[in-house]
Amino acid sequence: MRIRGGQFLLGPDADLNRVAAGILGRAQKFTGVRIGAVSLMSNHLSLILAVKSPEQLAAFNNRAMGQLGDRVGRLRGMRMRIWGRRNRSILVDPNAADVGARLKYCMANGTKEHLVAHPSQWPGLNSARVFVLGERM
Repeated sequence: MRIRGGQFLLGPDADLNRVAAGILGRAQKFTGVRIGAVSLMSNHLSLILAVKSPEQLAAFNNRAMGQLGDRVGRLRGMRMRIWGRRNRSILVDPNAADVGARLKYCMANGTKEHLVAHPSQWPGLNSARVFVLGERM
């Protein structure tokens, strides 16, 4: 999911990290989607999800992205839609080597943009610290 106009509305801060983690966790609980990885960057959100059907993915997106958009708007003092367009889902076969490549791509966002030296250093909500340091999210 990308922010409208590439604005940096998702810039890392403790309040946004807490809110985003709560929204994603509740959406996961209520829809049955399993979140494999998350990377909340300044102008976009990347997720790796395990879903059973397109309907389950739609329910997760409606709940999570709608609530996250509303809360980010309130945190940033904005009264407009923050998402630039509907999300783009990429199907990944869980049995293929492609899973590792997608996970690496998702986790490397901060490093490939030269913002941090290692993905675990990104101060925003990011699963890299879970995988590398064993921290809880």
